[in-house]
Amino acid sequence: MTRFSVLFYAFFTIITACSDYEDLVKTHIETKINKTADPCTDFYAHVCPTDLPYNQTVADRLRQLYQQEAAKFHTKHDEFLGHLRAYTLSFQKIVDDLLGVCDIPGDHKSQAIGFVNRTTGIEFSESLPCEFISYTFGMKASGKNPKMLFGEPLEMYFYGPRELEFSKSELGQRLSRNVENFFETFQGEVQKKFLETPWLINKNATEIYLEFLKSNFSLFQKTEKIIREWDMIFETLKNYSTNCKPNNTIPSFVCAMEELNKLIKEEARPSMEFYMFGQGLDALNLDDQILINRANQFLTLTNNKARMLGGFGFIVAHEIMHTFYSSENNDNILKKYWTNSSQCVRKQYAATCREFGQEQCFFSGTMMTNEEDGSDLAAIRVIYSDFEKNYLHNEKSDIAGVTPQQMFFYSLASLWCTDSQYSLGTLGSHSDPYIRVNALLAQMDEFKESFQCAEDSRMVRSKVEHCEIFGSDAPQTRKSSHNALLTDST
Repeated sequence: MTRFSVLFYAFFTIITACSDYEDLVKTHIETKINKTADPCTDFYAHVCPTDLPYNQTVADRLRQLYQQEAAKFHTKHDEFLGHLRAYTLSFQKIVDDLLGVCDIPGDHKSQAIGFVNRTTGIEFSESLPCEFISYTFGMKASGKNPKMLFGEPLEMYFYGPRELEFSKSELGQRLSRNVENFFETFQGEVQKKFLETPWLINKNATEIYLEFLKSNFSLFQKTEKIIREWDMIFETLKNYSTNCKPNNTIPSFVCAMEELNKLIKEEARPSMEFYMFGQGLDALNLDDQILINRANQFLTLTNNKARMLGGFGFIVAHEIMHTFYSSENNDNILKKYWTNSSQCVRKQYAATCREFGQEQCFFSGTMMTNEEDGSDLAAIRVIYSDFEKNYLHNEKSDIAGVTPQQMFFYSLASLWCTDSQYSLGTLGSHSDPYIRVNALLAQMDEFKESFQCAEDSRMVRSKVEHCEIFGSDAPQTRKSSHNALLTDST
């Protein structure tokens, strides 16, 4: 049995183990689909009803499920974290703490001012009195969402220690194994696509890409060493924040937040570790290392391969494709061989923007979203090919009236449902979910076939030109970035 076969068997065995957890994507398909909207007319509207509350979206329900499971674990830091939570329930307590820290002689006033500058955006000088600084903070911060105001450090405190304990649990370890096994087997599918890609062959770059994928790519996992060291970091932060004010018996919120922010700013730990406590459907490609946060990992517990690959598989594929689609901008060997693919990507997203967003859509199909859009298009072709070649022949639908092929596309789209369907801006550098889903599926002839869409249906006619970046149908060559920008104005 080859190494690939062993990995494939391990992946199949682990993923198909019985699960005690609700299959949230299946529930969405069974109960939330808007049957009055024709999937061939507007697939996003079909999958994501306009009246869907955010707390009933797949994305938020996955976050809720993870937090519910993590909340079952207690940590030695619970008392410390309880004090920090109490501060966020009373801004007056934070104002009083800020004043107390500011009044301490030495560097503490600078620390207090840094806290205010970071949270309010107001630049204060050390010549100003502490009473004025604290009062201004209270006026600006009062009533604001603490998570928005205090950002990443607060999330790391609230969820970090529980995630460390969750990582040691049977479920946490099972999820990590599932992710690792999928990641390794899927790399085999990416290798096959590289071997088939004409422009890689013509540039004599196939072996370079294969070697880069094999040697430079890795999956970030919380090792026992990382867990142990972060447990010590939280203990140090607790002691520092408790002792930073004279005669203090409880931790200082300001000192706790600023000391952790200092660790982040000074990159005292590897960068990826500062992202590993995220709660949403977060995934990240940082320096060719992939991080898939916990909420996403619950998607691996389904028995249904179409849902698993359409959802979780697409997320992983997207992060991998970031390296190989955007390699023109990367400082590595791939830059030498990269041939730009942005023209067909930009054309498709601009066309979908015009068709579904009309005058409200401004950003999709521009260089603002191109890297994410291109990574999406590269990802969906690779992951669907994996599903079709390796799983479809054995797949049976567990939802009446839905074929396995349709299930794949339903799963993918359901992850991007929001409670603001037609807010056609961007999510960071991503196209709006509405445009993102419809542009992707317009490109997929397999979508057209599985839903038996007519040639003149809105989804089908919004396809511009076939856009394939890796695989046998990719072009022999690619236009240069310079030429693409000259010939494809938006």
